[in-house]
Amino acid sequence: MLLLINVILILWVSIVRGQVGFCDFPKIKHGILYEENKYKPFFPLSTGQVFYYSCEYSFVSPAKSFWTRITCTEEGWSPTPKCLNPCIISEEIMEKHNIILRWRGPIRGKLYCKSGEEVEFMCKFGYRSATSHPFRAMCQDGELAYPSCMKALNNIYYR
Repeated sequence: MLLLINVILILWVSIVRGQVGFCDFPKIKHGILYEENKYKPFFPLSTGQVFYYSCEYSFVSPAKSFWTRITCTEEGWSPTPKCLNPCIISEEIMEKHNIILRWRGPIRGKLYCKSGEEVEFMCKFGYRSATSHPFRAMCQDGELAYPSCMKALNNIYYR
C-alpha cells in the first residue's frame, strides 16, 4: 500500500512539473549500469534521473570514458547508452591482404583494438601497396578498412 501511494505521489509531482516521462531499465549490450543490482528494483524511473554505465573490456562508449553519464528524459535515455564494438585483427585477415603490423611482431591468434584506436600496417616483404587505403586505419565500431598489398617482381605487380 505504501509503495502504491509513493508511486502515485511521484506520478502526481511529475505531472505537475510537466515531467510525464518514465525510463525503463536500460538494456546495454556489452555494458553495465553503475551499481545495477542496487538500483534495478526502482525502475521505471521518472525523468531527470541520472545514472552512469560502463562497457565490458575491449568495448567503449561513444564518449570514450570509463563511466558514461546518461539522463532519463521524456524521449528516453540521453544519450542512448551504447558500447561500441572492438575490431578483431587476425593472422588470417592480414595474410589475405598481404600485410603485417608495422610496430609489432607477428600476432598469434587475434588482436583486439578498441573503437577509436588506430592500427598501422605495412606490406609483407616482397609486396607493394595495391590499394588507395592508408596504411593507418582507425577502428570504428567493429569495422576496419584494411589496406592490401600485391606481389612485386621487377616493378611489375602480380596478384
